[in-house]
Amino acid sequence: MRVDFLGQPATFPQGPWLLAGLLKCPVNLFFCLKGAKGYRVILEPFADAIEWRRSDRAQVIEQWATRYAERLGHYCLEAPQQWFNFYPFWESADESGS
Repeated sequence: MRVDFLGQPATFPQGPWLLAGLLKCPVNLFFCLKGAKGYRVILEPFADAIEWRRSDRAQVIEQWATRYAERLGHYCLEAPQQWFNFYPFWESADESGS
């Protein structure tokens, strides 16, 4: 699922939102940032439950993926040197050969 991440379209998985919707479970975000005095652990409540119907599943999942990308972007801007991917994250589907 492609959503905006730090001003560029990026692909995020649908799986977490599909699974949370099927299980009707809460979703929390977990971040760990290294600071001058040690680590800061952040456990952030994100959703009480993800609910979707087959007819609106794609739209609901896109909304949650967008919200997640916004929160991830917030912490990436707070600690930009502490986020890394082992692949070209902003690579388009055309560039990846998919």
